[in-house]
Amino acid sequence: MPFTLDDREYHWNDDYESWNWGSEDDPGDEMDDDEAGRHVPGFRSGADCNCPACCAGRDGSATGDESGPHAESEHYEETDDGIVPVDAPPLALLLETIAGRPARRVSFEQEFGGNARTVATLLYEAGLTSEPRVWDYHSGNTEWLHVERDGSVDGEIIFSRLHLQDPQVARRSESALHVVQSALSNGTARLDSRCGFHVHVGIGYDDVTGAPCYGMGAVQSLYHLWNHVEDVVFRLASANWARHRTDRGNSYGAATRKGLTGAVGIGSRLRRDRLALNLQAFLASRASCQCGAFEFGDWAVCTCAGTPKPTVEFRVFNATANARKVRAYCALSLALVAYAEANTCTPDSHPVNAWAGSARLDEATAGQVLRFILRDLPLTDPEREDLRYCAETSMRGGPGSLRPIVGAIRRRKGHNRAAVRAGQGRG
Repeated sequence: MPFTLDDREYHWNDDYESWNWGSEDDPGDEMDDDEAGRHVPGFRSGADCNCPACCAGRDGSATGDESGPHAESEHYEETDDGIVPVDAPPLALLLETIAGRPARRVSFEQEFGGNARTVATLLYEAGLTSEPRVWDYHSGNTEWLHVERDGSVDGEIIFSRLHLQDPQVARRSESALHVVQSALSNGTARLDSRCGFHVHVGIGYDDVTGAPCYGMGAVQSLYHLWNHVEDVVFRLASANWARHRTDRGNSYGAATRKGLTGAVGIGSRLRRDRLALNLQAFLASRASCQCGAFEFGDWAVCTCAGTPKPTVEFRVFNATANARKVRAYCALSLALVAYAEANTCTPDSHPVNAWAGSARLDEATAGQVLRFILRDLPLTDPEREDLRYCAETSMRGGPGSLRPIVGAIRRRKGHNRAAVRAGQGRG
């Protein structure tokens, strides 16, 4: 349902997961490399109401009158999840707990160019952080959201240890994402080829969800599974971009080393490498284990809940603030972790398909791997539609794109189109 604010008509934009002004067919212009759009100014995201009609700052300052009509607004209604737009899609970042995929925490880092201090101030004014500060790189800040300095870019926004299976956590994270989108829209921040989007999945023991610690067998399995899907994931990571950033000289998400074998060979190499698949932090966390599992037993039975950063990091994704891509990348990372833990992946069962560069694509092999991702990994139907969207927009449909391949892959038997349309899916 469109609404009018300051003589502008706003429409819900599925791609950007926000209310944007403009025509319904052309709700906003994209930036040179990625998504922006003309967003509702000034969400007061930390308050109980996100209603632009009553809480948006008219000066775009993320402040405004909190005494407006709220639930009485004809465009908004009160639900268990707070005040939400009528007929707006459900939570864009919510990740369901499904069979074969334990509820693990995820963190993600949004690298950006531009004014880091202003971005930190916007998040603070939105009620999402405790102070308008840019923290030092790896400062040890334990808040769920903060801005850090990063020598390779101008700044990065850290979304930390999120249970995106919790609607309140998902909604709060979306509120922060709206602030980032607005900063991109007004030029405070920008996304360029220096910037990445990194997803961390917790693979240590989680005393909240009960998710088990990863074992060395699972680490080996994940290494071989990653090598199998690597080329296709690099392309999915380039949705709405003309090419992957590694083709522009960026080495921060480079392909993994191939040919490693055995627990010692794989573990010792991955402990040193910081590539597209990064297990450095998890392997280093062994030293903090107090229960003896890492030293004397099976890692998978470790019950130490406080080990520092027991995560696997997927550094492959190009920068984005598109909620649909954010959820697709988080869901894919979780699915790869879960599949490798539940199945023994080897070079024989999952042959290597190394990243070949943006313009070089083996369509037959890519089709087999993409079919495996869409049909065999533990994903929901809406998440599969999000990944289809990434495939269709990979390399902007140009050389090396998965667009001609994904259309030939049939959806799984039992695919629920009605649930996708009525639920979280936007495909």
